[in-house]
Amino acid sequence: MRRNALAILILFVAFGAFANIPNRLQQAKDKSESERFVRNLAKIKCDEINYAYISFNMIRQMFAEMTGGNVAELTRMFSTLKSMRRFVTTGDEGYKVLKNALSPFLQGEESVMGMELMAFNRGDGVSVVYSGSGDILVIADSGDNEIALAYFVGLRYDVFMKMSNGGIDIDLGF
Repeated sequence: MRRNALAILILFVAFGAFANIPNRLQQAKDKSESERFVRNLAKIKCDEINYAYISFNMIRQMFAEMTGGNVAELTRMFSTLKSMRRFVTTGDEGYKVLKNALSPFLQGEESVMGMELMAFNRGDGVSVVYSGSGDILVIADSGDNEIALAYFVGLRYDVFMKMSNGGIDIDLGF
């Protein structure tokens, strides 16, 4: 009887371990093409590109400090936000590498990697905002060997606009 119980327990543990594999694969498939693209940007080895990953918990703490602790409002507003990735160049080499990598988004195409163009401004450089599947990509290219990218995972465009127009300011390095 003990052997049967032990064998059944081992089968349950083994089945449970293998049952998680498809779930992990599904999560990897759930990432949008643009999110996979930005994650791959983080793998670029260049001393002249500063990279930061900010989780939802860190973002919530930053906003709580800026808004005097009104965490309930922030939690409601940013309930779908998962993370933010930020890239800023600090020299000529980093600028060339990042600008080359971001070239699909800097052309002003209506749709790139499943994201739709929301704003495109050419003036003293280029500013671009793309939105798609709940993600926001913002690029600011000053034209003076400085380019910055912020990618918000799980942020809806309407919430992004409230942030921009409502006085909630995030230092994105732009």
